[in-house]
Order: sequence, then C-alpha cells, then structure tokens
Amino acid sequence: MLGKLLKYDMRSLRRILLPLVLGAPAVALLCAMALRLTIALSIAESQNPAFIALTMTTSLFVTVSIIAVIASPVVAVIFIMMHFYRSLYSDEGYLTFTLPLKTHDILNSKIISGVVWVVISSVSFLASGAIIVMLGTTTDTLLNTGVLQVLSELAKEMLFGAPASAYAVIMCVNAVSSQVFLITTLALSITIGSIISKKHKALSGVAIYYLLNSASSFLSGTVSFLFTLAAFNGSENFAALTYTTMSAPLVGIIFNFGLSAAAYIACCYLMKNRLNLE
Repeated sequence: MLGKLLKYDMRSLRRILLPLVLGAPAVALLCAMALRLTIALSIAESQNPAFIALTMTTSLFVTVSIIAVIASPVVAVIFIMMHFYRSLYSDEGYLTFTLPLKTHDILNSKIISGVVWVVISSVSFLASGAIIVMLGTTTDTLLNTGVLQVLSELAKEMLFGAPASAYAVIMCVNAVSSQVFLITTLALSITIGSIISKKHKALSGVAIYYLLNSASSFLSGTVSFLFTLAAFNGSENFAALTYTTMSAPLVGIIFNFGLSAAAYIACCYLMKNRLNLE
C-alpha cells in the first residue's frame, strides 16, 4: 500500500514541482547570458544612450533572475507544505482518512515524497547557481575556470588536511538529513496547527514551525558550540582543527536524524489519536 500512496504523492508533486526544478536552470542560463552581455557592455564604457539603456535592462534582468533562482527551493517547500495540508487536513483529508490505510503509511508517503522533491529542488538550485557563476562571470572563455581554482583553494583551507572525498560524502549525508528534518518538522507543525485551530490551520502550522525551528536552531547552535569547545580544549593545533572539521557534520547528522525521529513519532501519534477533521 505504501508503494501506491508514494506513487500518487510523487505524481501529484511532480505536476507542480517539475516545471519549477526545470525552470530554475533555464532561467539561470538566460541570466548567465545576460550577465555576460552586461559585463561586455560595462567594459565598453560607451556613453551611447542605447548602450546605457541596454546595460540597465540586462542588469535588471540579471537581478530578477538571481532572485527567482534563490526563491525556487523556498517555493518548492511551500508547494510541498500545501500538498501535505490539502491532502490531509482540508476537504480532501476526509477522504484520505476514511480509506483503509494505515496512518504511518500515509505519513511515510508524504515525508518520503517531500524529501525526494526537496532534494531534487536543492540540486536544481545548486546547478542553477553553478550555471550563473561558471558561464556568466567571464567574457573571454566559455567557462570561468578561475572560480574552480578559487573554490579548490578555499576548500583546502577549510578542510585543514581532512580527506576531501570523505568530507564531501559526509556533507551530502548531512544535507539530506537536513531535508529530512525540514519535512518532518513541517509535517508535525501542520498537524499541530490543524489540531489547535479550526479556521486558520495553515497559518497556525506556519507559526508552530517557526517556534519549533527556532528552538531546534538554538539547541543545534548550543550543541555545536559545546562540541567545538570540547574539541579544541584550549589549544588551536592542526589536529584539533581537522578533528572538528570532520566531526562537526557527523554531529549535525545525528542531531537532524534524532529530531526527525522525534518529530515523526509525535506526528504519527497525533494523527492517530488527536486529529479531528470535523
């Protein structure tokens, strides 16, 4: 049954989010072309009114495009939250909970599909950023390879001798754990909002999410500070820097998955025992 639910949720989100995740790189490509043109016009330093108007137009287009690309993952999360709310706590929710389905299967389907599409949206955002930076910041060559060199040097300084491949894997897992935490927290927030409010369920869910996210951010910051303090132990040696660089993301992974599990259990309990759609 989980497979059928997941197929339905993935298809529902695909109709909404596929144009978004494909549109962001397309906008980024147009932005890169406009940015190259803006740089070329700036180098020319022409006082021709047509050149000045074209420069202002391309600059405005670049600004709007960058804002759109940055907003794309946020919009994706909003659509996922709306899908979760509408399919469970609006009129559609009456039908969902009258079907012979297990509560944890319903919740698992929503969380898995949400995490998958958030990860896809994040990849689309990163690809869009790479397109703008690599293609749009040079006029001499097709790709700005200097950016890669700068990032490589910066990574070496930040890793403090830690193996780059292992660190990359850890950071990817940490990023996924952050998305899992995001979706489970959103699910719990919307569920609580639907329980405590009858007229403004979605708004209450947003308020609950803000409170939960603020509390988790404070807790995460405190844990990270204490961990870093314990790792250095008063000494700023190279080994301590390497240890902290490798271990801090692992602490984040444990933290994210731990809170995600707590949010999942709480959400599943509330959906089974406290939810009232009347």
